Amino acid sequence: QFVQYVSMTAALRDILESPAPPVTATPSPRRRTIAVVATFTTLAAVIAVAVTWLNRGPQELARIVEIKGCRWDSGSLPTEPGVPLGPGRLRLTEGLAKLTFASGAEITLEGPADIELLTPMKCVLHSGQLAAKIPPSANGFVVETPSSVLTDLGTEFGVKVHNGNTSDVIVFSGRVDVTHRETGNVREMLTGANVRFTPNVVRPLKDSDTKADAPAAAKSAAGTRLVSLTTAQGKGRDAFVMAMPTIPADRQSDTLLLVKRNHPSQAQWDRMAYLGFDLSPARGQRVLDAELTLTFAPTGMGFATLCPDATFTVYGLLDELDAWDETSLKWESAPANLGKQRGLDPAKAVRLGGFVVPQGTQNGAFAVSGEPLAAFLRQDRNRTATFVVVRETIGKGGQDLVHGVASRRHPTLPPPTLRLTLDDPR
Repeated sequence: QFVQYVSMTAALRDILESPAPPVTATPSPRRRTIAVVATFTTLAAVIAVAVTWLNRGPQELARIVEIKGCRWDSGSLPTEPGVPLGPGRLRLTEGLAKLTFASGAEITLEGPADIELLTPMKCVLHSGQLAAKIPPSANGFVVETPSSVLTDLGTEFGVKVHNGNTSDVIVFSGRVDVTHRETGNVREMLTGANVRFTPNVVRPLKDSDTKADAPAAAKSAAGTRLVSLTTAQGKGRDAFVMAMPTIPADRQSDTLLLVKRNHPSQAQWDRMAYLGFDLSPARGQRVLDAELTLTFAPTGMGFATLCPDATFTVYGLLDELDAWDETSLKWESAPANLGKQRGLDPAKAVRLGGFVVPQGTQNGAFAVSGEPLAAFLRQDRNRTATFVVVRETIGKGGQDLVHGVASRRHPTLPPPTLRLTLDDPR
């Protein structure tokens, strides 16, 4: 169409620029009519071809069909759901974005991630992670990374690119053939396989891969006083426990409290967070209201795609269970923990409230407040409060997301914070 358009344009230009032939006789009305009709027919054909060519637009490779909690960075493609996407780049800062390719392949990006669309059967994951579901119609779909090239053979898999040059591939079901860029070697990966591809090495994933401030107080309404406490103040402390006897190195964190609940068949990956607050600054004053705030941050562990909206519950422990040490806290000895029965002993733990973290959300502050929390604190007799954070929602498979809460050791985010409204008649 473009060649025809150019040819017609050139022909018309030649006609317009050529000298007019000498007039030897006055043409008949019939000949004039035929000439006019021929000229307008040619012009109409040129316009039709040009409009058709200009309106074709780029080839549609994919569309964004669903987003959850998304924030986007600068990229070369539109980010509105339902808009056709041609070749180009998407940069997702936060959240989940599900793409359906023209071939039928489905990919869910988990922010932060940077992906480049090449064809209906190929994309490049420059950084971040994605989960893919490939139907038979898209057999042979390719995902390229800096260190590997994945060719799907009808399966579901996850890919994570980190450090700019290393990719981890996990096959949820089916088969994927992965070519190592450096050596050209092809690794056949079947259901359950976990392999790391570095620039130089291909190997299975292993465990080794991966001061207190003074309490803030302020005067509020007449007769009340606001106090803010954290696990970093006084005798405060925080830690998480994991059902596995020895926690693998790549399932630990020095700055985050890890929380997760797995299917009963994989309960060894369960985690709970314990929070200890020093209530001395509120001694002798009645708690009128209270709010516990937790700041979430990405852990880099698991796939958010495999974890639906997650419900969290906060429990308060009886006074006699407050004497725990964050440096030696273990799953089997954690206060009120039922161990293999999963959950907390209802005779020793009081449910204080909960909240829901939407699927794909890994940052932000979430809080529990209200009378149950305030009443629990009013019953305290040893000026120490222990809370346990539990995720009630079970993820889909062992590779679902591990949630993280900033601990008192986090270098930039606030630790767990307890804000109290106290009765202060002075």
